[in-house]
Order: sequence, then structure tokens, then C-alpha cells
Amino acid sequence: MDKNFSTPYYQPGIDQDVAYLFSAPGQEEEKAGRPAAGKTGMHLTILITILRYRGLTFLPFREQATVDNAYPNVLYEKMSGRTEGSDQEILAPENLRRLASEIGHIEKWLVCFGSKAHLAAGKAQEMGLLHPSCRLVKSKHLSPRVINFIDKDIHGEVLEGGGFWNLCRRLEVLAEELYVQFKD
Repeated sequence: MDKNFSTPYYQPGIDQDVAYLFSAPGQEEEKAGRPAAGKTGMHLTILITILRYRGLTFLPFREQATVDNAYPNVLYEKMSGRTEGSDQEILAPENLRRLASEIGHIEKWLVCFGSKAHLAAGKAQEMGLLHPSCRLVKSKHLSPRVINFIDKDIHGEVLEGGGFWNLCRRLEVLAEELYVQFKD
């Protein structure tokens, strides 16, 4: 695909080593015309910054990275009554071929945000549709709905309420979970 091309579900990147995979584009992605927009995109930016600060400088910033979705159709509650593709839709052969054409060139790491992203990537890997050296890294989804359920920081201190400081502390928890997988 053209490297200047972007859709609500797919943004090609210049980095060939790492890609970020989400579940399905929603209302914010539809408005922005690119994946991981709105708060999910902000969370991705903060998370990458935390991980790079921890020494994982090989992780591309979101503007340099391929960002994709396990399911290409825009889904959100008010429009479709759901926010995720079904397992059947995600695992459909034509969807997996689409996914392979968009991320099959990634050589080192595919970071899967959410169970649907991991399901699609795992099946694509099992079928030999991903680069043979590509490893999957699994994370919780970066939506506010998921992030706000993280109730303790990395030191075990209770997190109550919102605000930017608590958001960063919640994302530190995810960063630690990812850091361990990258270091294995």
C-alpha cells in the first residue's frame, strides 16, 4: 500500500520492526481518518513515551509506526450497537489476508492492544501470514474504559479518580507488563 495512505483502520509507517495493532476503529477514528485517534491515541503516545524512557528506544513513535486494526469496519455503540468485530469476522480468511498485506512485513514486534487484536495476530501467525521473526506482545486495550479499571499503580498504591497524573500511573502499569514481554 501507499505509505502516504491512511484510513480509520490503517496507517502505514516507516518503521519495519514494530507495529501497533488494535481491535476495530471507532467514532474518533472515523472523524480523524486514522487509527488510534482520540483518547486511545493519546494513551498510545504516553505509553510509548514511558517505554522509551525505560530504555525501549527501538519502539517507534506513533507517527512513524504502522498502526492497524484486527477488524477494518468502523464500529461504535451509537452506530452499530457494538465496538468490536466478532471472532468470526476477525478470523475470516479475507480479513486475515488483509491484515497480512498490511502488517506481514513487520520483522520484530507486533504489539497487540486488546484480546481481539491478539486473536487476529495469533491466527495470522499460526497460518504463516506474519514475518517469521515477528513476535507478538499482548496488552490490554488502551481505551479509557479499560485503562480506568486499573486500580493500583506499579507500587501497589490505590488509584482513585481521574486526572492526568493518575492516567500516567495507570499507563505505567501497562508499560511494566509490556516491558517484561519485550525483555523475555
